[in-house]
Amino acid sequence: MNHTQEQKNNNDAIISTATQFSEPVKKIFDQQTTQYFQHSVAIKRLQQYIDKYVELVRGVDFDYQHIEHLVTYDPLETYIFNPLNKLIDETPPIKGPRRFGNLACRDWHDKINKDITCLLRKMLPENFHNAIIELDYYLKNSFGSKERLDYGTGHELSFLAFISGLDMLGVLVPTSSDQPLTGQDILYMFTRYYQLVQRLILTYNLEPAGSHGVWGLDDHFHISYILGASQFVGNYNALSNGITPRSILDIALVRNSTLKYKNLYFAGIAFIDEVKSGPFEEHSPILYDICKNVGSWEKVLRGLMKMYMVEVLTKFPVVQHFWFGTGFFPWVDYRNGKSLPNVEYDGDSVTVDSTANDKNIYNNSNPMTTAVFPSLDSQQYHQHSRIGETELASKYNRLLSSPTNKSNTLNYTSMPPPSISKITRVTSPGHSTSIANVDRFGRNTVPKK
Repeated sequence: MNHTQEQKNNNDAIISTATQFSEPVKKIFDQQTTQYFQHSVAIKRLQQYIDKYVELVRGVDFDYQHIEHLVTYDPLETYIFNPLNKLIDETPPIKGPRRFGNLACRDWHDKINKDITCLLRKMLPENFHNAIIELDYYLKNSFGSKERLDYGTGHELSFLAFISGLDMLGVLVPTSSDQPLTGQDILYMFTRYYQLVQRLILTYNLEPAGSHGVWGLDDHFHISYILGASQFVGNYNALSNGITPRSILDIALVRNSTLKYKNLYFAGIAFIDEVKSGPFEEHSPILYDICKNVGSWEKVLRGLMKMYMVEVLTKFPVVQHFWFGTGFFPWVDYRNGKSLPNVEYDGDSVTVDSTANDKNIYNNSNPMTTAVFPSLDSQQYHQHSRIGETELASKYNRLLSSPTNKSNTLNYTSMPPPSISKITRVTSPGHSTSIANVDRFGRNTVPKK
């Protein structure tokens, strides 16, 4: 028996017997609980799997147009992407003017919420059906908000959690195959996901979720740029054809070359070109400054990884919608295996369970830890935290109107908070709510007239 088969057998035994799955619940309510999240097993696993996928796609050439002979296993195509695309065909947008969010998207969400559990039962082996209660939540949350009619990096994070969950189960490659998961497989899954999401954005005119304007890398995505940058690192074809970070400024190359089908970084730039008008440096200043001032894809990758860890995984507006079960992403302190403090929000009152961290519900001797998740080395999750590029740091700080960073690293913690008094979010036609008038629970504090 080879190592791959042995690992799969270990996964089967551990997941089916030792792991208890439960319906994910909300744990992040404010900045304090966001800080608790930073010490959770959940965030360590998310970091572990994004590191894994970045390494798998490093230097990998990919051509979606010739995917048939590249993909070894496509249950996601059969049971997820094809059915959900078909539901878009069956749910046309409602005619009529609307600035953001066509209401037909809510009908689409109703349909997928009804169908996804059944589709997952068809896709997964029966011995993993107990995990569907958690996978179901992460997949449904991967396609934007039914209520707000928006999409952003928090939803993209949910898809990462969904794929990571399938990876934990060992079902991303067929059990009959001796081949491990490859970079081609990862690129295929994320490419199909981004194609579906981009179709949702264009069809239903979805609003960017919590768009930061010049603060954000992109209105909707971040992981796609990380994976795309990793594809170019050490890639012979990219080097021989002179594809550098500055190449995204060549609009003819972005529009007419096949790079948008082969590389997720270029696919993201091509989508921006499709949905936005005006000078690139004005509507996408962070991407513009990266391409102008960072000379290599290795440096771009390190910078984007650092930015993701800080600007996505530590930001309350993004992670507040990431919920926690007991199987894949538990609300457990990775340092001692005990439950993190539980905060319950009921109307206007907040209750903290101060005894929660005395409950050791996850320990280092658990076979789930040792067999499925190797020992967690804290340095492993911070290997990308050093950006080391003075030019990117100074440019980013300049955009945020903070003092020039004189060191060789980008110190996000010293950056001033954004001025939110001028930012508004349109909630319905003819009505807008200032973000400055929203409390920490997202409630509007302006009295109704």
